[in-house]
Amino acid sequence: MTRQKNAFILSAIIALCCHSAVFGGGTTSADFLKLGAGARNGAMGDTGAADNSVNASWWNPAGLTQIPKFQCSFMYSPLFGGEAAFQHAALGKKYAFGAFALSAGILSVKPIDKYDNTGARLGETYAPQDSVIMFSFAKDVIDYRERIPVGISVKYVSSQLDDVSADTYAFDIGMFVHPVLFPNVRNLKVGVAVQNIGNAMKFKNRSYPLSQITRAGMTYTILGNSLIAADVYQCTGSDVSFGFGYEYYTLLGSMMLFSPRIGYKQQVTEAADALGVTLGFGLTYNRLVFDYAFIPYGELETVHKISVKFSMF
Repeated sequence: MTRQKNAFILSAIIALCCHSAVFGGGTTSADFLKLGAGARNGAMGDTGAADNSVNASWWNPAGLTQIPKFQCSFMYSPLFGGEAAFQHAALGKKYAFGAFALSAGILSVKPIDKYDNTGARLGETYAPQDSVIMFSFAKDVIDYRERIPVGISVKYVSSQLDDVSADTYAFDIGMFVHPVLFPNVRNLKVGVAVQNIGNAMKFKNRSYPLSQITRAGMTYTILGNSLIAADVYQCTGSDVSFGFGYEYYTLLGSMMLFSPRIGYKQQVTEAADALGVTLGFGLTYNRLVFDYAFIPYGELETVHKISVKFSMF
């Protein structure tokens, strides 16, 4: 890998992890919140506005009304050739009066050498890290004789870059609107959400707002053995972006379900333009699901996502 490419990757890491504005560029903070949770979602173009798993706590908390009685998930995704990693874990429980979830996401970077103003190495390192902890609640609100899922997530966001740090609180709100708009189409789910509503993060003497995300999307089940998903979303300071995907279900033998997936993702970030086909698959055995995603990120190389999910019905 060339020195120029190494420098580009390092710049991308700093832009995504913590806050690019610390160095005088960029207008928002904690941009790691734009990353996607769940390998299944990643393989389908990073769609999630109508997600119905415990990972809905990341995308649209209203989707938690659709989870089983208990569900947990863990995702690991190395980034930038292994120089950084994004991890996400979620734990959800459904009751008669609603569903709860506790989840967390961490973007961590390998130690980076420190240099003085002359370019001489100081013999010290620092490791940038962003993290978020979320508590989510969702329930069905009855209106027009239909059950309308609504949800909210409260989150604590923190960033650390060498001796500069900041934290803040924010929340997400979301709902599924298909019971009102399409009451007779039972295999369709339509979700809308607004994410990262809250206070700015203060780095030293300057404050920078979180990147607010407005998201709308749908899933549609076809013939009981395949599903299509699509999202449209906009982040603060960015153009409208989109993603869509397709998933097919088929049995492998008599015990295992195999789900090949394909998607397309278009997103513009401060670090790079990500535009292209996403791929992946899922393997389901009894209550355990293994998911894998392959996502191209242009000059930032390919991102791999691995998820494990366990459910109790």
